[in-house]
Amino acid sequence: MRPARLASPSSRDGGGPVCIAHGYRWPEVQLAVAVLRDAGIRADLLDTLTHHQMPQMGLALGGVRIVVPPSQMRAAHDLLAAQPLMIARPLGWRLGLIFLFLLWFSHVPPMMSGLFLRRLPDTAAQQG
Repeated sequence: MRPARLASPSSRDGGGPVCIAHGYRWPEVQLAVAVLRDAGIRADLLDTLTHHQMPQMGLALGGVRIVVPPSQMRAAHDLLAAQPLMIARPLGWRLGLIFLFLLWFSHVPPMMSGLFLRRLPDTAAQQG
């Protein structure tokens, strides 16, 4: 099911919504969508009902997806990549050890966090 606010496949944007990022925590994805909408980009969230009603399935299915029209994909990706604290970064080795200790000690991994950007297709390779 596609969000009503975004473009449909037969619209002027040339296709349906494109997923540019996903996240696992509600405040992070809401903040990302607010940043995009404030910049005039028509962004929306998919899989929110799954996230709220069955959080464990939301993790298994890849979190909450952020989608934008194809014509605004590059601008949205660049805007989210420019945000300093939203993008998930690799853990340092010390934090990695703490994570492994907590997993071993409690048998429950900590909740995933961060906003994960998708790689955009290389337009130069597609044109050539």
